[in-house]
Amino acid sequence: TPTLDLAWASSGGGVTATGDTLVLTPGDVQPGETVTCTTTATDAQGETGTDAASVTIDNTAPVLDTVSISPACT
Repeated sequence: TPTLDLAWASSGGGVTATGDTLVLTPGDVQPGETVTCTTTATDAQGETGTDAASVTIDNTAPVLDTVSISPACT
């Protein structure tokens, strides 16, 4: 079974990380930036293979579906 190493990076330079999961906060990347995960598989003989996948960060306006206002109890 090969071992997998994952590396994460953003095109803006704000994100560099390793591991199975990447958690982003709003300040980590900006709309239009690309976040790439590069995975390297290494087998028992030391041979490696690498592949990557990227996503572009979008920014959409928040949507408010429901508002409920109740008077305060006195």
